[in-house]
Amino acid sequence: MKQQSHRTRFAILSALLATLMIMTGTSLTAQAQKNDNVGEIQNATNVESGYASILIGLLHTQYVKMSVVNQDNKDIPVKFVLVDDKGKVLIQCNEIVQAGKTTSETFQHPGGANRLEFYLQIRTDKEKDLKNLIPSVQIINAETDQTDLLIGGSDFFSFRPIFNPPLVELGGNQ
Repeated sequence: MKQQSHRTRFAILSALLATLMIMTGTSLTAQAQKNDNVGEIQNATNVESGYASILIGLLHTQYVKMSVVNQDNKDIPVKFVLVDDKGKVLIQCNEIVQAGKTTSETFQHPGGANRLEFYLQIRTDKEKDLKNLIPSVQIINAETDQTDLLIGGSDFFSFRPIFNPPLVELGGNQ
């Protein structure tokens, strides 16, 4: 009798969890479709897609030029985010990249003789816009204005929102 009680409880909990996941997924899909139809920039979960560079080193005699090309026939809002090796956001700025144009931002080394380690993220609110953006980063010598390092295209990796189902606490004694 006790064995069947555990099996029944497990079956009920499994069915409830599956129902909850289906309902949550349907709700998020409907909300995302609604947002696309209305033309809103942000989606229901406010999660962004984007590109991230490899870890880059910057000396006090250098500066960074971050650029993105928009290959689409419409303007795309983007966010440049510079993150240090410990995960601290060093700089963040919002831009609108006009159709067929390029936009760039520069970041100066904050000073001192230390080497600054960072990576760049270029984010957008709509995943479908990501395929029309081409990112690049230049490390430029501040004294000569010559490019010391150029990273672009395939040197970036893309990231997209991931659906994480909500956690459900199992109550009672097992």
